[in-house]
Amino acid sequence: TSDESFKGVKITAENITIENGSHISANGKGYLNGPGEPSSEFAGASYGGIGDRNIQGSPYGSAKEPIDLGSGGSGNFRGGGAISLSVNNVITNNGTISANGDQNSSGGSIYIRAKTLAGSGNLSANGGGFFLGSNIYGSGSGGRIAVYYENSSFDGVTEAKGGCGSYDSFTPYCGQNGTVGLFNESTNDFYVNNSSWKFMENDGPFSFNNIIFNTAKITSENDVIITADNIIIDNESSFILADNQEL
Repeated sequence: TSDESFKGVKITAENITIENGSHISANGKGYLNGPGEPSSEFAGASYGGIGDRNIQGSPYGSAKEPIDLGSGGSGNFRGGGAISLSVNNVITNNGTISANGDQNSSGGSIYIRAKTLAGSGNLSANGGGFFLGSNIYGSGSGGRIAVYYENSSFDGVTEAKGGCGSYDSFTPYCGQNGTVGLFNESTNDFYVNNSSWKFMENDGPFSFNNIIFNTAKITSENDVIITADNIIIDNESSFILADNQEL
């Protein structure tokens, strides 16, 4: 209930090392309700995307500078919390940095700024899967992750996936994925790898040397200005503009 715009945990350090088996976690530390709370008690919560069956709780916050808490689902479930890491030199992640949502809830936020990114661990802001109680409650959406660096040898997993579940034991139904963006500040290049991104008006304008989408699903709001020397769309990636034209 704080009036502060950032309600998560902020760590500032010269270097951060997370060894294999260790973690920085804000799992289930978000809103009990929140801006993306379900439109009905059977829907999943939204944040970086839209929760399953959620027709009221829209995505919110910034994809470029994610600081918001995730939203909670029906019952006493909470969204993912928010983690902000400001590292003057090297962050080495061989463990896990996570802001995942509880069942029926959305993922939260991970916002990293570092000179060098290294390791082969995991960053996740995933939504929670559906909850089976007296009724079936839909899955939450993914949260938001943004990582800024000058050098990177990181080859781990970075994801903000929507949670999933099946109402008929055969067909999976999922909350939408959230947003994951990687920003190389030394070359002014923008990457989306094996994840989703949405260019939003409140984050714009966007100006990069190179925009590189690799196995990525990209959408854009209306009135967004994107400037780049090159846009590379690889490996079954898609870039769908606001008027539904596809590049």
